Amino acid sequence: MSRLLLAALLLLGSGLARAAEVLDLRVWPLLDRSRVEIAVAGELDHQVFSVEGPDRLVIDLARATWSGPRKPEVRTPELAGLRWGARNGDGLRLVFDLTGPAQLTTTVLGVRHESGRGSWLVIEVSPRARKALPWPAAGVASDAAQQGPSAEVTPRIAAAKGTRVAAPEPAPMQRQRAPAEPPAAPAHAVRAESGPTAPVAAPQRAAKPLAKAGARQRTLVVAIDPGHGGVDPGAAGRHGTREKDVTLAIARELAKLIDREPGMRAILTRDRDVFIPLRRRTQIARERGADLFLSIHADAFHQREVQGSSVYVLSSRGASSEQARLLAERENAVDLLGDVSLDHPDPMVRSVLLDLAQTGTQQASERVAAELLQALGGVTDLHRKEVQHAGFAVLKSPDVPSVLVETAYISNPDEERRLADRNHQRTLAKALMGGIRRYFSRDDVSGALIAGRVTP
Repeated sequence: MSRLLLAALLLLGSGLARAAEVLDLRVWPLLDRSRVEIAVAGELDHQVFSVEGPDRLVIDLARATWSGPRKPEVRTPELAGLRWGARNGDGLRLVFDLTGPAQLTTTVLGVRHESGRGSWLVIEVSPRARKALPWPAAGVASDAAQQGPSAEVTPRIAAAKGTRVAAPEPAPMQRQRAPAEPPAAPAHAVRAESGPTAPVAAPQRAAKPLAKAGARQRTLVVAIDPGHGGVDPGAAGRHGTREKDVTLAIARELAKLIDREPGMRAILTRDRDVFIPLRRRTQIARERGADLFLSIHADAFHQREVQGSSVYVLSSRGASSEQARLLAERENAVDLLGDVSLDHPDPMVRSVLLDLAQTGTQQASERVAAELLQALGGVTDLHRKEVQHAGFAVLKSPDVPSVLVETAYISNPDEERRLADRNHQRTLAKALMGGIRRYFSRDDVSGALIAGRVTP
């Protein structure tokens, strides 16, 4: 309802251009941090910073007034309370009480109309204290590090799971620390992330070694990423079916199946209707030690007769088709973060490690994509019978095999109806589960429980 109110106010004309009005404020507890979303109509001129003694998050909005909820619910592991009041006569100051030192990530989603504009100010609050990881631990610099000076960064990299990389033994990494009171975080523009990436060799399948008897075995982790969410609804069907709702429903069904499978465990990048930046989705998978990253979407096209499922992996030389390129540009347009950041004392070692890690990951991604495509072909039409390639931001993890599945065309009336059907959602989830099971049965994943149990 608040978003409809924001849209209505944008129609009132350019009189809102210089004044700002806070229409809504929401706080979301996420896996390892909290998110604050503030809907603002009019010109957004803001500063975001933290102060100590006690720890607080401060948001200053110039030329702004409060029309939001009287008592917004503000209580998460990172946030303990909220108060606000006038500042400098024509401004507004919001003060959140923090439960401890925190690092902040600030982004802005612009909403434009021919007669006005507004914004969603999104602030992520993460605990600041983190254990430094020695080189070469798995992961990348945090998305907060790429957003502004208030971040605390631990750069890291590793080879793809199941890929061995030999390199000189470096010294432990030193963590970079931000000032105790960072300057105001600037608003960040939404930018598209697309373009060619490095070529990869054709996938090679090595003979699978037998699991050693008595060896300690681990559970395989599959990260499921329901596309879009929150302020980003994704595509919409003619009858109002939203992509973000369909992808979450299918992801939940798939997670149930994975959790029932001995030797496997599922994690969701989002389990409710919230917005998560693209890079943050892959970071969640890497932080949770995922062996596979699967992003679920529902495509759209201006020609309603287009239909069928597609499976994508990261492109090495650009998109495999013009349609794939356009799709990647549309999906990446909501990304608010920069490219993966790496650090190492020796540039040569950094380059070699990244190249080897990405090559092994790309080959594994091709193999799982082929299994998923075959499985989907058994329950629904395929738009393309070959694995597709495009520069999706969520596929750019250097060490986790990653695939993106377009389950159907939500712009096709028949496929929209099926996507909204609970039974069809379960059918798609079962097909994806079958492809995942076959991939893990044929690929050696070091120490995995499933390696000694499942046969091709």
